[in-house]
Amino acid sequence: MHIRDARNTDIYDLRSLMEQLGYPIDVHELAKNMAHYSKLPHQKVWVVEHEGKVVGCLAAAMTHYFHRPGSFLRVIALVVDQAYRRQGVGKALLQHAEAHARERGCTYLELTSGIHRAGLGSYAFYAAQGFEELSDKKKYFVKPLITP
Repeated sequence: MHIRDARNTDIYDLRSLMEQLGYPIDVHELAKNMAHYSKLPHQKVWVVEHEGKVVGCLAAAMTHYFHRPGSFLRVIALVVDQAYRRQGVGKALLQHAEAHARERGCTYLELTSGIHRAGLGSYAFYAAQGFEELSDKKKYFVKPLITP
């Protein structure tokens, strides 16, 4: 298995992974998103490739805090193909993202995870990777601007 930057040729594998994550997306929309990410220096998409097939993906964005010193890398999406879970793929992707963040002087690596994923083992996985749950310290809010 090997981690590399995502390429346009990965689009169908990535679409399948996003569907497994619970976010079905049109392949053309995903291609537009990837094109956008590739132009921005602080956004990255990495994949894990195994025998020519993309089996995992992590998309992240780095930004600077406004209210305190430092910056952070935020995991936007992390998914491993269901046939390759519990084989170290997700751990490898998070370690890769952490190394990238450390090289750039980030003070935190953060992510969010849907409540429905608690029973799927995601929370335990993140805790095992050193993530601390902040539910008693922060709340996540969103305001839709466009009706789907």
